[in-house]
Amino acid sequence: MAVVWPLATVRKTSAAPQEATGNATGNATNTGNGNEVAAAVLPDFSAVVTPFAQSYCQKCHGADNPEAGVSFAKYPDEKSMLKDRRTWERTFHLISAGEMPPSDEPQPSAEEKTKLLEYLDEKLHKLDCSQVTDPGRVTARRLNRAEYNNTIRDLMGVTFRPAEDFPSDDVGYGFDNIGDVLSLPPLLMEKYLNAAEKIAQAAILTVDTANPAKKEFDRDGLHRSAVVHSHGEDAVILVSNGGFHVDFVFPHPGEYRLKVSAAETPAGDEATKMEFRLDGRPVTQFEVNQRESRFGQFEFSLHVERGAHQFGIAFLNDFYNEKAPDKKLRDRNLIVRDVQIIGPISVDESAYPPFHRSLLAAVPGEGKSITDAARENLRPFIQRAFRRPVSDEEFDRFVGLVERIVAQGESFTTGMQVAVTGVLVSPQFLFRMETDKNPNDAADRHPLNGYELATRLSYFLWSSLPDEELLLHAQREDLHTDAVIDSQIRRMLADPKSRALVDNFAEQWLQLRILNEITPDPKQFPEFSTELREDMKRETTRFFEHIMREDRSILEFLNGDYTFVNERLAQHYAIAGVTGPEFQQVSLLGKNRAGLVTQASILTLTSNPDRTSPVKRGKWVMEVILNKPPPPPPANVPELAETA
Repeated sequence: MAVVWPLATVRKTSAAPQEATGNATGNATNTGNGNEVAAAVLPDFSAVVTPFAQSYCQKCHGADNPEAGVSFAKYPDEKSMLKDRRTWERTFHLISAGEMPPSDEPQPSAEEKTKLLEYLDEKLHKLDCSQVTDPGRVTARRLNRAEYNNTIRDLMGVTFRPAEDFPSDDVGYGFDNIGDVLSLPPLLMEKYLNAAEKIAQAAILTVDTANPAKKEFDRDGLHRSAVVHSHGEDAVILVSNGGFHVDFVFPHPGEYRLKVSAAETPAGDEATKMEFRLDGRPVTQFEVNQRESRFGQFEFSLHVERGAHQFGIAFLNDFYNEKAPDKKLRDRNLIVRDVQIIGPISVDESAYPPFHRSLLAAVPGEGKSITDAARENLRPFIQRAFRRPVSDEEFDRFVGLVERIVAQGESFTTGMQVAVTGVLVSPQFLFRMETDKNPNDAADRHPLNGYELATRLSYFLWSSLPDEELLLHAQREDLHTDAVIDSQIRRMLADPKSRALVDNFAEQWLQLRILNEITPDPKQFPEFSTELREDMKRETTRFFEHIMREDRSILEFLNGDYTFVNERLAQHYAIAGVTGPEFQQVSLLGKNRAGLVTQASILTLTSNPDRTSPVKRGKWVMEVILNKPPPPPPANVPELAETA
């Protein structure tokens, strides 16, 4: 399989049809005029179609009262035929399937039939890119769920998948990235807004260290490891050595203040000793001299890493003397009323995500205004998000958002967060736009610019936005050259992000997603399991990925004498010598199996629950492999019985 095969999808423009044809097929030779080549190989319409129609079709499909309303008398030449492709497509399929001419009518020879089908196939199915063509209408393509997740990952660096709770994408022609069917209902727009706010909050930290957050814990939130009793309305009293702790998730790495309001019931000749602990480790001690009527405030600041931790308070020196003359001085106890965690009061630089540090590289101050800082920060981000240069007018709208938020008393960081949210709900981000230079002229054609080509290429191979290197070539306007685009395709296929081509193209092309909906009859196939189904699917995706990454021949999809299995799948195939859960390549020489059509995933999704289905398998081969879906059955043919 030549590595340039994706070019058929991403390079077709009206400006250089011969160049596009050569690269799309992997053939660098300029063949000249496509009509001249076709004319040298095939006879013309009058030599093939006309005599065939007169000999075998005229009786039922002549000029007078033609059956099914189809008269071949109105097609005197190739031009008239190509104006009615639908009729001739159906004619091609019916003759190919042997349904026409009817079995009780005179039949053409094998040579006549072959010659006609070759002619129709060439004329109906082959593109002549040497001619000036109409590239058609370009739809504004909404990012589907997979593209949205990948784009946010590569643009913002967030690790969660924000589109997981989006509505399922509409599917057209077996794929979920067809622009004409990807609608934008109000519910999805609401999801986009919520996701944008969540993403901006995760990627940009708005930590107000001047007014830090404060978390208070009442006695119901205490986890006790000693004898602790309620005391009064809101306090607890520790009557033996030990203590309690509270659980808290520290949102950022940095400095926090731990604060406790405590008092003692005194006894003996020393003060009550209280210890602060973090995750069970002592951090500081205090002597509590205050009586219950005068609670003292005890606080300590320390550095804490991000995540869940335990803040503990321990009573260290329990004392009891029942013989003390003053009954109020016989029992030493620790009383705790308030527990607070305050902060962060300062934040480590590592707390800020890489996106935060890059987006807020410039801050107001030292002669730099809010507007200047916002401009400096936002321009590269917006251009990357929109996948093209941005005009001053559209750019200034987002700078204005920052200015308005700051004018309302919020921080500059909060203003930047709001601007990023606005970018993420902009149609220029949510849709892949290709600008029409002359929208009032429906016949006008122009080539894709470098940014549009880079975007098509990246969303085909990566299901994500172009990276910096691809955008650099778009800016240089050299992405249309053979050397550059071929090297970029090789680079992109070698990148782990090209796994998206397997997940989002191969799985839909081969209809593997249907596999999750199929469960063979458990009585006949008791060994079938969810795990085995996943292994079947993974075998096929690994097979596709191997052919793609290793630049193998496309024919190996049909005749590849190898596959990929783990121990469970090897046992299913009765292949010896494979152990463990990891997939490994094995040879199929002498196994009576080859290519996709003998893999368990394909055999399962083209079967009925309790038996094989030659009809389903034939339909799958025609649709998926040959791209020639079978025609619908004639109206007078009943459905097959369930037991057929």
